[in-house]
Amino acid sequence: ILPTLQSESHPNVLITGDGASFSAKPLPKAGVYSVRQGPVLAENLVRWHQRRPLTPYKPQPNTLFLLGDGQEQALANYGPINLWNPLMWQWKDRIDRAFMDRFGDEITQRVAKMQLASSGTDAVGAAEAPSMRCKGCGGKAGAQVLDLALGQETRLGGDSGRFEIGTQTLIQSVDTLSDPIGDPYLFAKVAVLHALSDLYVSSLDPKQPLAVSVSVTLSRATAEIEARILAQVSQGIKDQLAVEGAQLVAGHTASGEELALSVTVTGQAGPQPETPAGEVQAGDRIMVSKALGVGTILAARVQALRVADIMPFAVEQMLNSNREAGLAASTFASAQTDITGFGLGNHLLSILPSGAQVEINSDKLPALPGVKALIAANPDARPSLLGSNLISLGFDDQSPSQAQWLLADPATNGGVVAVVRPGDVGELAARGFVEVGRVSRLEPQDTPLANRIQLLD
Repeated sequence: ILPTLQSESHPNVLITGDGASFSAKPLPKAGVYSVRQGPVLAENLVRWHQRRPLTPYKPQPNTLFLLGDGQEQALANYGPINLWNPLMWQWKDRIDRAFMDRFGDEITQRVAKMQLASSGTDAVGAAEAPSMRCKGCGGKAGAQVLDLALGQETRLGGDSGRFEIGTQTLIQSVDTLSDPIGDPYLFAKVAVLHALSDLYVSSLDPKQPLAVSVSVTLSRATAEIEARILAQVSQGIKDQLAVEGAQLVAGHTASGEELALSVTVTGQAGPQPETPAGEVQAGDRIMVSKALGVGTILAARVQALRVADIMPFAVEQMLNSNREAGLAASTFASAQTDITGFGLGNHLLSILPSGAQVEINSDKLPALPGVKALIAANPDARPSLLGSNLISLGFDDQSPSQAQWLLADPATNGGVVAVVRPGDVGELAARGFVEVGRVSRLEPQDTPLANRIQLLD
């Protein structure tokens, strides 16, 4: 690389640390160089986007190396001087601890902000802690905010709406997402699938065309960078619409703080009317089409936890269309909806009569690989909406069980939840659904129930 930390072959790529090899004089692979290259890298990234001359990195002529042996001794090397004794270990330990302590307050503040944002106890406080807010559907306004502004009945009315044009009944929905994965192309595909999911669970006529309009908010940057991101977003939208058999009819662009997409989808209702939730019966089975935990993985990524090994499962899940599952549920279920920001528990209750009580088998709740271990090891790594969702379900938002956590996990393009007769369980099981519980009893409408969801071990 060049002294400015730029790649010789690709000057728009800046490299530091062990991945950097200077053409003039290669440096030893040591962390001390990486640390001192950091400020130069930060400065040059700003200068590059401002089209200003870059600052060269000038390595120090002699460097102190302290190599610990794990048994409270260390080797110190500085030029021709070499020392090996416990005092060197104490020196190294003091330097390392002093370095980490520099970040102590910042880490503590970030964790506190995340806990506040996910507690659900103070909607204003949560709104004032945006630095650790989740992305995707997990970063949306919580149930309490909507209830205060719109009333609970409006929130439970569903995400899609119907209207008549002549003899046709059309279904329409709109959704907005911020990028949860850092890949504009894949994010665009996820946003399209997430919005279309509302139609797929609304008795859509699969033979009729789908119309899609998109509004793209680009994170502010140079014209070249914004154009590059917009091109990736556009390609992702086109590729996914081609797979779904949908047509892009309108678009709009804007600039803002972060990449976000608003997608409006319109389709035609099928010949069979949507099954009313009032036809749900005691004994009906509850089935879901996808594993849970996407929101938890995305929240852990925001908090820089090690999720590289399980992040692909979350991305694969979000890129899995709900078209077939939604159409199957509309055919066989007495009630169905998709699972998004309010989690499985709240979406399930939204399609059931108010006097319905359900039993959920905790051990049957499907979770993405690694999610349960992630929850167990990081109980404070909570998605932004988790606390609010738990409170809406009547659960303890401070120390939820794993099953309660999974029921409240905010999903982005989550699966479909369907309520079916016992005799139709096999039809949905053949299409990938998993049975997780049943409707245990039905009381008259508006009967007060202390706990509408009972978890069985």
